[in-house]
Amino acid sequence: MRLIILLPLMLMTYSIPAKADMVETTWFVDSFVGNPTFADPEKILGQKQMFYKGSAKGVFYSCNYSGQTMTYNTYSLDEFLKNKEFDLFAKYKDQLFRIKNKPLAPSEVFVHRITCNGKDDPKKRRVLYPFVTLGDSEKWKRAFYLFEEAIYILKY
Repeated sequence: MRLIILLPLMLMTYSIPAKADMVETTWFVDSFVGNPTFADPEKILGQKQMFYKGSAKGVFYSCNYSGQTMTYNTYSLDEFLKNKEFDLFAKYKDQLFRIKNKPLAPSEVFVHRITCNGKDDPKKRRVLYPFVTLGDSEKWKRAFYLFEEAIYILKY
């Protein structure tokens, strides 16, 4: 009897979208704000960054089914912009948080840390942080990656 009651509840939880917003897709580097320091933006813009299950491949990070994990922290926009770790996002907030030239606030900000163990080979270990996605992904359809002193804007 318990199984009959629990089964529909379990099935319903599988249909609820993940809270951490969407990361697993193919992202295209669209633009950037800030100072790239040593990187040549012309070699980065228009490139892809793909995440799919335990694999990732792209201009910023790659992991070929070698022990990839993804974690995240959730912030309100105000909490995120007040966090000193993300002060560059606060500096460029007027350029980053706009849709069709209108300033908008996302419902939530997800800061992802994506790591690759590299099959336990220290030379193949990788970390992608911070990879930032926004709540209401269907509205925003973008992510941000802070690299050097620039924030790259990715779209899917």
